[in-house]
Amino acid sequence: AKARKDAKPTRYDDLDDDGRYRIFAPRCPAHAVTAKVLRVKKKSTGNFDRPFYVCQEPGCDYFKWADDHAPAVAANARARQRETEAAWRDRVADKRNDARKRLTLTELRADVDRRGLDPALKAK
Repeated sequence: AKARKDAKPTRYDDLDDDGRYRIFAPRCPAHAVTAKVLRVKKKSTGNFDRPFYVCQEPGCDYFKWADDHAPAVAANARARQRETEAAWRDRVADKRNDARKRLTLTELRADVDRRGLDPALKAK
């Protein structure tokens, strides 16, 4: 995707997707409080790492997938249009590298094996 030259930057452009999901969060219809954004943690489901909204009130069963909430989706789409493909790749790589910094040595080795890399990080 190429950056649009005529697009004017907004104050939300420097946020990541989660930041925009938080800003454009819907309100729980039962309690009128802003929903909080969480991510699916179970790796066994096809929805791993997918963001969703839940009510902040205990016992409330309000739930909505973040990618079904139009204002947040539109804000993320506009931000991606302004971002060059290279900048997007760099941002995603930085986010992935930050996540790997928190891994233990055993988890890093398992990740290298899973990706089919040798320990010198050269493709097999």
